[in-house]
Amino acid sequence: DDGLVMVRSVEVQGLYRVSERSVRDQIAQRVGAPLDAGTVSDDIERIYRLGFFDDVQVGRRSTGDGGVELIYLVDERPTINAIRYEGQDELDTDELEKVVDIRRYAILSVPQIERNMDKIRELYIDEGFYLADVNYKLVDLEDNLVELVFDIQEGREVEVKTGTFLGNKALDDTLLRSSIATREGHFFSFLDQSGQFKRELFQQDLHRLQFVYQDKGYIHARIDEPVVTLSPDKRFMHITLHIEEGERYDVSEVTLQGDFIGPKEEVEALVTLKAGEVFSRGKVMADVTAIGDLYRDAGYA
Repeated sequence: DDGLVMVRSVEVQGLYRVSERSVRDQIAQRVGAPLDAGTVSDDIERIYRLGFFDDVQVGRRSTGDGGVELIYLVDERPTINAIRYEGQDELDTDELEKVVDIRRYAILSVPQIERNMDKIRELYIDEGFYLADVNYKLVDLEDNLVELVFDIQEGREVEVKTGTFLGNKALDDTLLRSSIATREGHFFSFLDQSGQFKRELFQQDLHRLQFVYQDKGYIHARIDEPVVTLSPDKRFMHITLHIEEGERYDVSEVTLQGDFIGPKEEVEALVTLKAGEVFSRGKVMADVTAIGDLYRDAGYA
């Protein structure tokens, strides 16, 4: 067919660090075959989907014999040569690097950068900086390299203004507060000395509250994650803890079984939790420790 335009050669231009093979693997238009506009269009889409390029275009040069030379021209995204953090004071670089998963020599990906900006913001929230914000900038270097800089505005810490228990009926606020209030003048011990919320300490107080309930017989009590709200000016935080107490359990029977190194009565004398009493996690732990000490003292490490 005299109307066919034959492809005499295929070139790839614009590459820096992406291998030519990876691009050619996406090209279905073959040398020696007629030029097919639909195939070339699909080639462009497949190359773009590799995620390494900001733009993909195809040019053509006539060979003068009824054929063409195709040129796939790619705009390769820069390679990250270094990652730097600016503006951080409260958190060390090591702490930031633990949450950031972008590595040196990675091809620049804006969605990946944005995901990591969110990770940095979450880290600051965990540390009580609810007003922290993160942006990024790129410093151009030679050879299509860039330096990625995370620009951090930490903002001020948010002070906890109020803390509220909801759902507690069997145990009053005073008892619950006293079980976790480790600093005078503060409601929760997961606040630092200036009243700032520290999420990593919350789990410790959560266990303390659960222990208090279990020590009072409420073995299925559940304390949900705190609900945190900010004041309109974002200076103060209000924390609400919702509690599901469940039912209180009494002890119906206490038995001992296993290997005894002496009279069973000697071990039974160490048990302070008695049938008919309200279940107490504290007494169980104390009894386990006392029995363990008896055996350890006898040489059973």
